[in-house]
Amino acid sequence: MSTRDYQRQWITDIRTAWTQGANTVFATLPTGSGKTHSFVTLAREDDEDTAFLAHRQELIGQAALTLNRDRLPHHIEAPREVVRQIIQAEMRLHGESFYSPGAKFHVAGVNTLARRKDRLRWCSRVRLVIGDEGHHYTEGGIFHEAFSAFPDARGLLVSAHCLRGDGAALGRGHGGIADALVIGPSERELISRGFLSDYRVALPPNDLDVSSVRVGSGGDFSAPQLRAAVHASKQLVGNVAAHYERHAAGKLGLTFAVDIEHAGEIRAAYAALGIAAEIVTGETPIDERADLMQRFRERRILQLVSVDVLGEGTDVPDVEVVSMARPTASFQLFSQQKGRMGRVSVSPEYATRWETYTDAERLAIIAAGPKPFGWLFDHAGNFARHYAQRGMPCAAQRYSLLPMERRSRAKSDAIPLRTCLNETCFQPYPRTLIVCPHCGTAAPAPAGRAAPEQVDGDLVLLDPETLAALAAEVARIDGPPPIVTGSKPATARGILRNHSNRQTAQAQLRERMAVWMGWRKHLGADIRHAQREFFHRFGVDVLTAQTWGVAEACALAERVHLDLYSNSVHSTIPPPMTGCVDLTDTAA
Repeated sequence: MSTRDYQRQWITDIRTAWTQGANTVFATLPTGSGKTHSFVTLAREDDEDTAFLAHRQELIGQAALTLNRDRLPHHIEAPREVVRQIIQAEMRLHGESFYSPGAKFHVAGVNTLARRKDRLRWCSRVRLVIGDEGHHYTEGGIFHEAFSAFPDARGLLVSAHCLRGDGAALGRGHGGIADALVIGPSERELISRGFLSDYRVALPPNDLDVSSVRVGSGGDFSAPQLRAAVHASKQLVGNVAAHYERHAAGKLGLTFAVDIEHAGEIRAAYAALGIAAEIVTGETPIDERADLMQRFRERRILQLVSVDVLGEGTDVPDVEVVSMARPTASFQLFSQQKGRMGRVSVSPEYATRWETYTDAERLAIIAAGPKPFGWLFDHAGNFARHYAQRGMPCAAQRYSLLPMERRSRAKSDAIPLRTCLNETCFQPYPRTLIVCPHCGTAAPAPAGRAAPEQVDGDLVLLDPETLAALAAEVARIDGPPPIVTGSKPATARGILRNHSNRQTAQAQLRERMAVWMGWRKHLGADIRHAQREFFHRFGVDVLTAQTWGVAEACALAERVHLDLYSNSVHSTIPPPMTGCVDLTDTAA
């Protein structure tokens, strides 16, 4: 399997960080983009004793199977039964096993390593240690204990996202163990290049109520409370099976359930509709799981119902549907589960030469293939929970190794989403649009029209009285200074100066706003779409902004101008400035 250009750049950036003095590097790549292949490639090229650490059986097995596929001898440090099952899976999938206790590549379970490290001689030979799902590695605890078994090794922590549900930092000196951060391409970048599959999302209504379920210190819902809330639902099980049959019958799907009882109910609901389904859990032996996955790949099983597994380390490119019946407060878990349908599915003829095609050729092959996109059916409210105010999930993320409270607290400028109410659609779309782009259903009418916030900044929907009041204030600002007859000369001069400063600030703001609106129109947005986008991007509607005083107008003018420059929109307007007018003695 060849290494893709973005994977090669990722490996180069990691090595650069080590060269520049970092001992342990945290590196992100989106789910489905080939993290395991990339870090195995790095280790193979460095040709040193290397330890691959993982905390779940499926991740241990995935790393071992990747090494075995590449015909690399490897040792497995795990319970004897787990080792046996992995070797059997290697034999079944590859025809032979390259398991070798004396090999230089070691795959180790975190829990096993933490227990055995003081009596394992091979640990002292390791010069590179790689921790899969690297967001788990913070100071103290079992992950750090396992990682510390290799004091003479440089480290690499890999994950789809550099963040934790509990908000803990991942940087050294702040509770983490990483010295440098390498950020790979975003999910959208890889989708646009044909290295990941695009997706569609449907958000069917549900009767789940998790409002009283506590979020624990780990960043996810309390398991006992969550199970109780899910089992209280009267609609969830039937809705999951019925929605799949209606919109994706015959497609290969994964369904995530909250516990074994819940999984059994969902499996029975699938079976009642004639849909072949099986259950897989953390207790499913590796060899039995390998058999299930083989039957799944061969489409003898159409649905695998998962309990706390398959969210990490599951590589089945043909997965076309992910159905979520398990609410989660963890962004990491949600994104990992969603990402199961993100891998590209093409014929072996194309797959073996995928890197040799152009981006346009890859996209054309995907569009004409068996899986032009994946479906996410979210019955658990996870999409809205994590993205309603952050925009679509495949955009580039802002990561940091610092504690959450040290990061920027600025309000997100992502466009929030709404869900189409058409029961044949239920897809989310940006609130800037007044009709669903997927089916053409009109957005619901606003609850009120007396304030810009109620109409998403759409002046067409604002009631006449509010619109007239704002227009009158704009006219007052644009008019002559409000100097009262008989005012003292000093007072009159102050009023004139303040009014002039406000007009100057407003002129500069409106010039920048005009360029911004023109840019959006150039990209195809009509005036209402542009107004709504401006409102959600900057937190104010275009008319209210024209009533603001000097300080607010100057700050907004700079934000608009920076947004234009960051998108390479150039004009005759000079670069941004700090303080667009003299604020001395300015009261307006």
